[in-house]
This record gives sequence, structure tokens and C-alpha cells, in this order.
Amino acid sequence: MKKIISQFIVTIMLVMMVTGTAFAGNVDFTPIEIEQVQTTVAGDQLDQSSNAIKIQNIAEKVNQDIASEIAKAQIKAEKAKDEADLDGIIIKLLEKTAKLVDKGIIKIERLGGEAVCEYITVEIGDRTILVDPIRIVRL
Repeated sequence: MKKIISQFIVTIMLVMMVTGTAFAGNVDFTPIEIEQVQTTVAGDQLDQSSNAIKIQNIAEKVNQDIASEIAKAQIKAEKAKDEADLDGIIIKLLEKTAKLVDKGIIKIERLGGEAVCEYITVEIGDRTILVDPIRIVRL
């Protein structure tokens, strides 16, 4: 008998708690306010998505230019006469890629994004060097 009474009391308490919170507070949902919020959110998303596309395009362009410079350096390295020529080719490659990356990161940061260099290994002649394409961290 005690068990039945305690189960009944617990059930009543649960019903009272659920129905009390269901009708708590006065919420006013007017269609005008909802439309204004949706328009504002849509505009913000449009700006963010266009910036995100621009950021991705900048990173892709920089990485394509870096890949092109690497290919040119590899071709020149095959024709290098000695170690001094190879050193010059590698130094020019690293300088060009550093400039490309710096300019790309500045453009991305102006649009509100964030990018970093992510080093990859590249074979130039008989040497392995690190070249730094861009990786987007935040759009």
C-alpha cells in the first residue's frame, strides 16, 4: 500500500512540474519581428559566404602560383651546372613563395579570415627543401 501511494505522489509531482513549466513566461511571436531577424541573418550569411568564397579563392590562387614556381624551379634545377646554380634556384624559389604567402595572408586577414603556412617537402635537384603553401584556419 505504501508503495502505491508513493508512486501516486511521485506521478502527481511530475505532472505538476511539467505543466508548470509549459505555461511559464509570456512569449510574443509577431511575424514582423521574425521577418526582420531572418532578413538580417540572411544578409550576414551572404556577406560571410561571399568573404569565405573570396578567402578560398585567394588561398587556391596562392597555392597554384606556388606549385607553378616549384615546377619552374625543378626544371631549372635539372639544367643547373653546379651547386652554386642550384643554391641560387632554391633561394629564388623560397623568396618568391615567401612573398606570395605574405601577400595572400594579408589579403585573407583583410577579409576577416585567418591562414597559416603549412610546410611541405619538395625535391629541387638532389635536395629536399621546405616550401610553405597557405592553409586556411578560419573563414
